Amino acid sequence: MGAFIMFFRIILCFSAMALLNGCASTSPKNFVATAVESSYVLDEDVMYMALKANAFHPDIYNGLAKGRYVARFEDAKHTYYEGTGACVLPFKDRGGIAFSKDGSPPRLWVYIRDDSQYLQDSDSGALIVQLSKLEAGRIRIFNTVVSNELAAKLKRE
Repeated sequence: MGAFIMFFRIILCFSAMALLNGCASTSPKNFVATAVESSYVLDEDVMYMALKANAFHPDIYNGLAKGRYVARFEDAKHTYYEGTGACVLPFKDRGGIAFSKDGSPPRLWVYIRDDSQYLQDSDSGALIVQLSKLEAGRIRIFNTVVSNELAAKLKRE
C-alpha cells in the first residue's frame, strides 16, 4: 500500500509541474513574424550569474554563445531574436534573447526540448513521457533578466 501512495504522489507532483510549466510557456504559433529585419552580433560567449546561491540552490549561471541573433517573431511584449544552433548557455539550448517593447531589461528564451526519449529510456513511465511531449517545441522566457555585461556586448547590425 505504501508503494502505491508513493507512486500516486510522484504522479501528482509531475502532473502539477506539467500544468505549471504549460502556463509558463507559449507556443510559437502565438507570435507574428517581425516586420523589420534587425539583428545583433555577440563576438564572444558571455556567461553571467542569473541567481545567487541560497539555501535552496547553488549559483545559477546563464549566457549566450557568440554569433548572430536575428529578429524572428514578436508578441505584444517582446521581440524575439534567435541565435543559430545551441546558443543559450550553459545547457546549449536553441533560443535567443527577447527584447522588451516597454524598455524593461531583456531576457533569454529557449525552445523547450523533447525529452521524451530520455524519459522513456530511464523508465519514467508512459504518463511522464506523454507529459513531456506536451511542452516540446514551445517557448519559455527566463524569469531573470540579462546582465548588463551581456547586454553591453551585443552589437546591433
